[in-house]
Amino acid sequence: MNKRLLVLMFIAVVFATKSFAGLFDGPRMDFTRPEMIISLGYGVPYPIYNDLGNVAGLHLQFLGPLQAKFEYQLTGYTGIGGVVNYFTADYHWNNNSKYNYSLNILTLSVLFRMNYHFVRTQKADVYLGAAIGYRQSNWYYSSDDPKSAAYSRPEGTPYGAEITVGMRYYFVPWFGLYAEAGAAKS
Repeated sequence: MNKRLLVLMFIAVVFATKSFAGLFDGPRMDFTRPEMIISLGYGVPYPIYNDLGNVAGLHLQFLGPLQAKFEYQLTGYTGIGGVVNYFTADYHWNNNSKYNYSLNILTLSVLFRMNYHFVRTQKADVYLGAAIGYRQSNWYYSSDDPKSAAYSRPEGTPYGAEITVGMRYYFVPWFGLYAEAGAAKS
């Protein structure tokens, strides 16, 4: 890994540690009444162009993953809910030839989710989440190359899952930002 990137990551961790000092102070906030949390997000995609190698004339357009999450608090520590994820990508390339190639990917998933909240204060909510459910992903390939046949096929299994650790930061009791990191096939 690049030394500059490591130094920047170290500085970011130190800055974040100093910035969030005191964030988790204070009593734990337990839910005194049922609460519904709605989160809208934009994820970091894993573009498959990394897998395409050095394909000449590669052009990529994508949207998402877009995420909509809702959570109903059962107790001060647990919540259940759902997740809807959407992702689309369009790859176009010519491979230094007179022919054009195209790959379109569309993914939609609907998952049941459960969160465990291990830190909850007035400003911060740190949680571990797991989800499982339905996932549909279709790949559409086409080309004007006479030796290349167009096709459409589903990708993978119809099951989606994710496991994440996340944090919500509330500016006011009804509005905040969230960030999650983890693994997902959704």
